[in-house]
Amino acid sequence: MNFFPEFNRRLAGSPRSILVLLAVIVAIVVFVDLPGDSELWREVQNSGHSVAFALVAWLVLSYRRLSRRPVSKVISQYLFAFWFSLAAGLAVEVVQLFLHRDASWADFARDAGGIVAMLALSARRDPRLTITMPRRHVFSVSAVAAIVLCLLPLAITLIDYRQRDSAFPLLVDFQARWPIRFLSVNDANLASAHAPAQWPGDGNEVVGYLSLQPARYPGLSVHEPVADWRAYSSVKFALYSEHVVPFKLIVRIHDRRHNNKFKDRFNHSLLVQPGFNFYRIPLDEVRKAPEGRQMDMAHIAGLSLFADHNKHPIAFYLSSIYLSY
Repeated sequence: MNFFPEFNRRLAGSPRSILVLLAVIVAIVVFVDLPGDSELWREVQNSGHSVAFALVAWLVLSYRRLSRRPVSKVISQYLFAFWFSLAAGLAVEVVQLFLHRDASWADFARDAGGIVAMLALSARRDPRLTITMPRRHVFSVSAVAAIVLCLLPLAITLIDYRQRDSAFPLLVDFQARWPIRFLSVNDANLASAHAPAQWPGDGNEVVGYLSLQPARYPGLSVHEPVADWRAYSSVKFALYSEHVVPFKLIVRIHDRRHNNKFKDRFNHSLLVQPGFNFYRIPLDEVRKAPEGRQMDMAHIAGLSLFADHNKHPIAFYLSSIYLSY
């Protein structure tokens, strides 16, 4: 179990040092955020739960070994470390609820995965445990499985970013899985659907079906598109409306320098007629849109399509959104 022999020697005879380290780790999990606000950084921070609580489990186990009142049975030390660390993980999520931070069962599961991985690896190497080689293999498999499950969300996130980059200049593709990570809806529902019969083409195209509720700004937002749009001349997409009367939508595009003021971004009103509508938005207009400056076309941060204070539900089919030369 002695992964860090020199560190363990320094801790020997000093259980208080272990308690201080435990407090520091828990405080970091509760109060510290990594820099950046991307999906990737959020997932890296979430994956840090596994590392943090693996350390918590190791420190608790070390504390029980170094305590002046050691537990008589080795297995009970592991059980104590497991349940104490798990309770600490649950307590952290509860505290985050009261602090209005991002508490979730998924984070608690990551905590549990880190705890299981550390204790399984420790048990496999612990000379005090007289266990057979097959059981040691069980501990190894358990540790590897826990590590894989802890890292799987981060791996999927990296794959999504890779697929996003490969699909560019496509910004949204309703036939793929990766856009889900970079799309959000506000007072709306989004689902994939087959294009209506009147849609141009062979009739097999998969599109989005967006339902907007009566609200202030219901709509769809694309977060973290590939940022450099300088080589392209326009944004293109199509809509199909089954409503018998026209309605209006707003397209918003902003860059990383955006100060969240209306005049510091591109805002454009679209009139959606019954049936099929195709739109081409010149990026030269986007570049000139902010007041007092030019849009940074090398660092586009987001695109939104929404209604403005609609009083009735609105629903329409939406094509892929893409850049064009």
